[in-house]
Amino acid sequence: MDDGFAVDYVRLNEIYSAVHSEQSLFSQETGIETTTNRILEEVLARLGIRPYESRMICELVQIFFEPEIKSWMLYDDAISILSSLRGQGVRLGLVSNARSHWAVVEITRRLGINGFFGTMVTSAKFGLRKPRPEIYLKAMQDLSSHPESTIMIGDNIDNDVRGAKRLKTRALYLEREILNQMHVEPDATVRSLSDVLGVIAKWK
Repeated sequence: MDDGFAVDYVRLNEIYSAVHSEQSLFSQETGIETTTNRILEEVLARLGIRPYESRMICELVQIFFEPEIKSWMLYDDAISILSSLRGQGVRLGLVSNARSHWAVVEITRRLGINGFFGTMVTSAKFGLRKPRPEIYLKAMQDLSSHPESTIMIGDNIDNDVRGAKRLKTRALYLEREILNQMHVEPDATVRSLSDVLGVIAKWK
């Protein structure tokens, strides 16, 4: 950024940790998303840094997420599976709990998969987090789909599977790690993306 402020790192870290914890608890209890923009605005306010331009917050968000964006990598079979599903006429949508819509768009663009999705609904842009039903319904609306004709594929039992089952939508659990206990049962469980095609074929 062209302009800047002298801030004690220890104090900055303390304030950021406090704000992040407060906002995370709020989101967990209500299902309402708190964006990184909002967190950084509150941090600056508690540091006594006012006024500031919205451009500065956007630049801070980009700096904040840059390491994470660069760290994301695709599984080897991701492109081939997405291509196969699209080739079968399956309409694909991405639903993500994320505090920055911009970061999700940048990650998918960098990985070369953004073109596969007819819609990308993030909690940052929509305002509500999974497993709130509204965020799934928004994606379905964008894809001209309905709960009974939609399949949710996700690797998180609480957010992806539980949220889908609330809408009576089929839930396909991608088991990236072994869980000791499942609070809700998915309609099917697979260990890799390659197995997704077989399950969807059976359900058709």
